[in-house]
Amino acid sequence: MSASSMHPGLVPYHLHCDRPPLTAELGPPDYYPLVPGGCPEDTIDASTLATGYKWVPESLRITEANEPLLSLTCHNAAYWDKHNAQALRQCVYSRLKGVHKQRLAKKKAELQYDV
Repeated sequence: MSASSMHPGLVPYHLHCDRPPLTAELGPPDYYPLVPGGCPEDTIDASTLATGYKWVPESLRITEANEPLLSLTCHNAAYWDKHNAQALRQCVYSRLKGVHKQRLAKKKAELQYDV
């Protein structure tokens, strides 16, 4: 017996949002519909119900073969020469600066809109 014949009166629920989109790229605020098969943490099966979702290396697609590529300690000495180290330092600095700017903008918006 199929699921549709067991519950003939049920119809699938579809999310809809009445709020206008912020921009064409962002879409409406606070509206994130699930993409089927997009995220393993959104899939409910027996093991997820029993133990909850756990971050494991397999879910991050980190295998033993590509783990050295993602590690900073497994590179040869040329990776850590002065030019590369300066470039890495600059990259980290710019990322942290961006995070700091976002936090300041959020704090400013909270003060402005009393949120």
